[in-house]
Amino acid sequence: MYNLSGKIQKVSDLWLQFRQSGMFKSSLFVSISKAVSSLLNLVFMVYSVNILTKSENGLFQYYAGFIPVLLAIAEFGLPTALVKFL
Repeated sequence: MYNLSGKIQKVSDLWLQFRQSGMFKSSLFVSISKAVSSLLNLVFMVYSVNILTKSENGLFQYYAGFIPVLLAIAEFGLPTALVKFL
């Protein structure tokens, strides 16, 4: 093969550098927290569908659709400003 062991060594070095940096722990933490959040959201939705009537659930889902829009308006660039200026 065309210098396959050199490429494997390079990938191994990059993986070791990635693991030693704090980025590995941070990305692992974010991945786990998103998985837990999605699971809790699923449990909440199943529970809410079981306790609400069809019309109440429809209203709930309708108004829940506005939450991301309201959050986007409320934040309005705040995370970007925090990253830039802190």
